[in-house]
Amino acid sequence: MSAWMKTGQWVLLIGVTALLSGCPDAIRTSVNSLDFGDTGTILRLDVWNGDPDLSQMRVSLKTDADWLSLDPEELTSLAPLSGDSGFDKINVLVRADRTRLHGEQKEARIIIDGPRVKRKTISVTISPPYDAIGVSTDTVTFGPTENTATLQLWKSNTTFRDPILITASSSASWLKVKGGLLSTFLSYGASDRKTVVLELDRSKMNGGINTATVVFRTPNFREATVAVTAVKTYDAIGVSNSSLDFGLDTRPWEIDVWN
Repeated sequence: MSAWMKTGQWVLLIGVTALLSGCPDAIRTSVNSLDFGDTGTILRLDVWNGDPDLSQMRVSLKTDADWLSLDPEELTSLAPLSGDSGFDKINVLVRADRTRLHGEQKEARIIIDGPRVKRKTISVTISPPYDAIGVSTDTVTFGPTENTATLQLWKSNTTFRDPILITASSSASWLKVKGGLLSTFLSYGASDRKTVVLELDRSKMNGGINTATVVFRTPNFREATVAVTAVKTYDAIGVSNSSLDFGLDTRPWEIDVWN
């Protein structure tokens, strides 16, 4: 639409208004909100160009929360072809770092914006419990002859300023947790790592593969679990004699062997 105005100021104003109102509503997303719940750390969403008149849609993705990360942070999507299968959808990985949170439910935003398109915002929520316990491994395996193993334990949360007291418990009578004060560990942070000793009592194990878990807990945060597998050889060989003494006798001796 064109209209003649007597002053250049009004002509410029009308041109700017027309340009802004003409920004296409091109940004399409698979969801309008994301909820990590009380356990999630990784979610995905698709972003694509929904305007056939926009040959390329270039946008950036940003968040207002330091506990969120986006991959990629910039993307380009081509104009759609005919039919739903013609959309150039780009998958975006959204990660939540639960070690950077404490307290109540948190909210954040993902802002998608670029030249010549209308900005779009995705709302994000996450709920406690958050993470505060770091462990050097989440699995421990004992071979047939090993009886002890060690792992490292520490406070991983970076926003909760107080030290945390971590208690450890084993799900099996044959697996003992040692170290700390009565299997309790106090950590001030990632640089204050504690050594945890896992010890087997093979007399209480069954032959074959034995499994158990060690659970580390601290109030108001998520527990951390280490899965333990231990192998004990079967006492399957039976013999009639455990020792032989020929003395001066050279006659053969017989031994019975059975399963």
